[in-house]
Amino acid sequence: MVKKIFFNVNDSMKSFILDVFSLYKLKGKHVSSESISVDVSSHEPLSSFLKRNGGDINYTVTMMLLYHITIFINFAEGKQISIPFIELDDITVVNDKIFLFTGFSKLTPINNGRIRIMHSFKDNLYYLSPELKSIRSTPTDVSYKSVYYSLALLLSECILGEKIDKNKAIHIRNTLAIIYDTKLYWFISNCLDKNPSNRTLTII
Repeated sequence: MVKKIFFNVNDSMKSFILDVFSLYKLKGKHVSSESISVDVSSHEPLSSFLKRNGGDINYTVTMMLLYHITIFINFAEGKQISIPFIELDDITVVNDKIFLFTGFSKLTPINNGRIRIMHSFKDNLYYLSPELKSIRSTPTDVSYKSVYYSLALLLSECILGEKIDKNKAIHIRNTLAIIYDTKLYWFISNCLDKNPSNRTLTII
């Protein structure tokens, strides 16, 4: 049975979102004056997908999530666009195998390697980078790599089945002992660097 995912977007974002759908080889795209939709067999938020799988997902599936989201981030950065942070419900699992970024309301232009933050965030919001948590007044600019830290937290949650606190992020080798010395471990470890300039999306 064919289902549709709908997105209410303005004209300036339609071309970008259609290109994102093409990245994931999604077909059956429909455009109206106020929205975009795409045909899928199934879709659910990543949070629901995790619950359905017992709260965590295995290494292979987590790596697929990593690949799909880094494809999106690299594409967006090529268009001089980023996002300050990413949450579970910013990702939609399509057809049980595609991890599609759908948090389009978070898209923010990159200017000289930085993104403008117009309001502060709750300190207890789990997915924030250190630089977002340290904001005391707005507007202000932070590195476009803020989302790298956030993605590392999200991936850790997916593979461990639980959120990691600040102390566990510092002692990441012990925290992620079950995947130590894997591509996923080194990616997460790199992106949890407190210095944004040291973070990369390299998968080694």
